[in-house]
Amino acid sequence: MNRRLGTLSGFATLAVLGLGLSFGSLPAYAATAAPLTLGEYGSPTFQQNFNPYGIVNSLGGSQIFEPLYIINPIEGKTIPWLATAYHWSNHNMTLTFTIRSGVRWNNGRPFGPKDVAFTFNMLKRYPSLDLNGVWKALKSVRAIRNTVVFQFKSPTVTDFQYIAETPIVPAFQWSKVANPVTFTDPHPIGTGPFMLNTFNPSEYTLKPNPHYWQRKLIKIPQIDVKVLTTNTISDLEVGQGVFDQVGLFIPNIKKVYVSKDPRQYKYWFVSNSPQSLDMNLTEYPFNQLKFRQAMAYAINRKLISTQADYGEMPPANQSGLAPEQLSWLDKSLMKKYQYRYNPKKAAALLSRMGLHKNAKGQLVGKKGPLSFNIGVIAGYTNTLASCEIIAQELKALGIKVTVEATSVSTFTSNVDAGHYNLWINTSTAFDSTPWYVYNSLLNSKFSAPIGKLAVGDQERWNNPQTDKLLSEFGKTSNPAKQHAIIDQIERILVTKLPVIYTVYGQNWNEYTTVHYVGWPTKANPYADAMNPYPNDLLVLTHLRPK
Repeated sequence: MNRRLGTLSGFATLAVLGLGLSFGSLPAYAATAAPLTLGEYGSPTFQQNFNPYGIVNSLGGSQIFEPLYIINPIEGKTIPWLATAYHWSNHNMTLTFTIRSGVRWNNGRPFGPKDVAFTFNMLKRYPSLDLNGVWKALKSVRAIRNTVVFQFKSPTVTDFQYIAETPIVPAFQWSKVANPVTFTDPHPIGTGPFMLNTFNPSEYTLKPNPHYWQRKLIKIPQIDVKVLTTNTISDLEVGQGVFDQVGLFIPNIKKVYVSKDPRQYKYWFVSNSPQSLDMNLTEYPFNQLKFRQAMAYAINRKLISTQADYGEMPPANQSGLAPEQLSWLDKSLMKKYQYRYNPKKAAALLSRMGLHKNAKGQLVGKKGPLSFNIGVIAGYTNTLASCEIIAQELKALGIKVTVEATSVSTFTSNVDAGHYNLWINTSTAFDSTPWYVYNSLLNSKFSAPIGKLAVGDQERWNNPQTDKLLSEFGKTSNPAKQHAIIDQIERILVTKLPVIYTVYGQNWNEYTTVHYVGWPTKANPYADAMNPYPNDLLVLTHLRPK
């Protein structure tokens, strides 16, 4: 799951005047509307944790916290939010944001540039909160009158998106927090359109922020967020109309979901970068290129697509690009390195490594028969089915693979700490350029030694050439140079196989127009509804009761 936070936009003049609007100030038709009911996975239940910086089991608070700007990855638009403008200077080494005036926190206190500067300097003091590693490039962050100035050590234009979409927290609250890393923020204070109302382990509710600066755009009286358990149970609830919007894999979706009410039950899936089979590259034999090549030939991507994903997720190539990013694709490279399903070629590569089958048909390595675990979150039915298919295909080569299904929290902590052999990485994303996905997946600055938590590069790919290319991309805004760099990263992906791509990711997004209209669609892609932070804030400003 890709858990990036979310944000909103608008111009509520009454909120700017600080009149402390009440719930009753909603338009009459909105105040009497049904709550907006959403679904979110728990671990397996909710914990009252709204720390926006992604600590374990955090709900994030994507309707509560806001960023400086929102970037719509589909249309490539950059939308002002808590900032009204920005500009680069000093040869792309200085980035200055003009901060919006008149914004208030949900407790009525004024928001300003000092909150922004405090937020980023807090991330510097607590590096584990700096999920995008912005302080690897930053030199200083200062509030100057109505602006915040970011000074870089060297030209780094790619950090704009990371900085622009960082959730901003109030200095008056977080400056008093003893340890922001472990702080659960049970009663979050944000500038966003909603604030916490009630909470229990299976459901929490949000009420409108009476001080919201875009108050006139919010026409939802309440948000109910219900816990999702297994896909099987949640799919049944979706079919019964429990949710207004949810992101779930639903087998045979047209029959199971749409057919219940074709006029009002709808879905729109945005294709993302591919899912991948990630290997612990610190372990033998995954640290051997020939073994990774053998794995690439051993996986039947078409079978995963048709049987595990019901054809909703097409087989992917090894470029790591989303379908919408094929203008970046080096077609000649993909033609040369296709990695089509070929178990005979996989067996030959294993033989060339000196691996052989014993009398029991087990493939024997340095320490005896090869045996691995592949991790998956319990209840993720399509991912579980993908793991079972991979296990059977590797079994045919003499490798025993045990599918290990665990809770979200156990799975996440195992992956981040490097305590795994294999896992299917479903944390796909689609951003304005391929660099953002590549950077999170392959940049060693996001990794960590085994036992320490990594915020990216969980496979522990440590390659100076890759790091250099990712760094060079951030120093130029020249399209030709950027394309040349991406071509070189694609070559690393197809020749070195740090991960093995399987099928294209999808942002599952089912919604109904029973209670609310104004959802983003393929015809009106103003937001990616299931790219939570900050695109969900755009959605909240567009929805209106039916």
